[in-house]
Amino acid sequence: MLDLQWLGPFGSKNRAFTDVLSSAELASGPTIPLKLSRKQLSTPPKTVTVVNDGSQEQRPSWLDEYPGSIINFTKNRGPAYARNAGFGFQEGTPFEKILPVLAYPTLESPSYLKRGYDPRLKYSNYVPNPKRFEWDSDVDWFYFTDCGCRHTKDLFRVFEQTWQTEGDSTVAISGPVHGEGDGIINRYMAKQGILYPPMEDYLYGKKIPQSVITANVLVNGLAFSYLGGFDIDFTEAAGEDLDLGLRLRRLGMIGWSSDALVTHRFDEDRSDFIKRFRRYGRGNRLLEIKHNLPSLRASKFKASDPEFKEPGI
Repeated sequence: MLDLQWLGPFGSKNRAFTDVLSSAELASGPTIPLKLSRKQLSTPPKTVTVVNDGSQEQRPSWLDEYPGSIINFTKNRGPAYARNAGFGFQEGTPFEKILPVLAYPTLESPSYLKRGYDPRLKYSNYVPNPKRFEWDSDVDWFYFTDCGCRHTKDLFRVFEQTWQTEGDSTVAISGPVHGEGDGIINRYMAKQGILYPPMEDYLYGKKIPQSVITANVLVNGLAFSYLGGFDIDFTEAAGEDLDLGLRLRRLGMIGWSSDALVTHRFDEDRSDFIKRFRRYGRGNRLLEIKHNLPSLRASKFKASDPEFKEPGI
């Protein structure tokens, strides 16, 4: 069995794993599906970690039903920073870890120390560019999701089956995210595959993800820690997951689990829809610059359904 940790959000200003939530949503909206969804899982995760990233809201009472912890910040620092804290990165790097960087001014700070220190990642002290890294934890895999999501009952069993099929080179496993409900925006998000990672041909007609989407992704702890987690230069909920996926691909394969379905309830609001895609555009622009990618700017595309050609979409 895989040992799993569920990383999930709460709070009206929480940017840990989702967009900004309103106070009304905190009381009756996206947190409720997270609660119910987890209780219905046939193979629940080992623990739950939430990050209260500057919210003034009270701790939701339903969290008391689960093993886990809450990390509280007095100031909102963005989704990437909060996710890293939820994963377990700590401030205050020990001297024996930072010494090689101080001793060799031309040595770039390694990825695993750029955004905090993870005591579970073991490697030789006082050595520049250590060659061997080991993971010292009883939790090996970490699941990222969003508020407002519902998860298929067998989510983690399906993830485990994918991991067994793809093999030990797998560093993450992605699954599909569909819009929930009959509204045109939710149908659009589902049919156009907006929250699907970009895919590429692999072998024997099989396609695999080039990256990940944080609404539904399982990530190996050692790989995530070695890479230093999410890049906190991505200050919005956009692009930080694609960036992580591109870096993960350098270490191993990202598996695709088509049956590990998550549905996400999007607001049926045109202004919110426009704001969302403008935010995605800003994230893509940062992604272009960081990885020297071809232009990711918006361009005309063919709608998958005639209904999406109507004004407003």
